[in-house]
Amino acid sequence: MGNVKSFSKPVEDSELMLMNKIKRQFKKSPSKGSTSNSAFTPGASVHALSGPFAGFTGSLLEVNRKNKKATVQLSLFGKESFVDLDFDQIEAVEEAGDDGNL
Repeated sequence: MGNVKSFSKPVEDSELMLMNKIKRQFKKSPSKGSTSNSAFTPGASVHALSGPFAGFTGSLLEVNRKNKKATVQLSLFGKESFVDLDFDQIEAVEEAGDDGNL
């Protein structure tokens, strides 16, 4: 019972600085694909980087910048499916070399 007072211990400056640094890192939320959120426009092709749909490529249908989520249309088992993915789970696919010729 002597440890109950330890919860009311004041936070030291060094601890506060460390907590603020961690908060800033989470707010930045670096993306694995280093794609900026502005690259996410409806109709664009995107590639899933992580999660259960990692490796799949689909078409971006909706973008919710407030919640940092995107609705992506994927072909799963031959059927078109819609999935909601976080921005950090997807990257825009560059289509510069895609001219439709095989």
